Amino acid sequence: MTPDGLERATSFHGHRGSFLIVGLRMGALILKELGTDGQWPLKIRCFAARPPVSCFVDGLQLSTGCTLGKGNISTEDRDRCEAKAELEDENGIRSITVELRDEVRKRIESSFGQCEEVKKEVEEYLLIAPDEELFQVAREV
Repeated sequence: MTPDGLERATSFHGHRGSFLIVGLRMGALILKELGTDGQWPLKIRCFAARPPVSCFVDGLQLSTGCTLGKGNISTEDRDRCEAKAELEDENGIRSITVELRDEVRKRIESSFGQCEEVKKEVEEYLLIAPDEELFQVAREV
């Protein structure tokens, strides 16, 4: 993720936050795993609790090009931080489910109400941690 991408996401969302970063990272992982640059014909279903967890949806929109306005991203209110993506192209249909690991979500949530330094440490961790440390991935054929 580039600093410019994070800045654009922060401007779009209204503030920088851990779940926004999660969405940016999750979207980048989805694109990499499915071998696409996003937009059409990618479709994503998000499963998210209410804010602040649902803030990851804004990161997903910006990192994948899927938007609520185009109708190729949708959300369901569940106590999760998960996205199911499907790509249909000349290679057939490929899909992937990416979920934030419980221990990462707990680490993020434990930073709420803490000083800015603690929140910033968690955000920096989310920016540099390996994908496999942050997410569980299930590929479907």
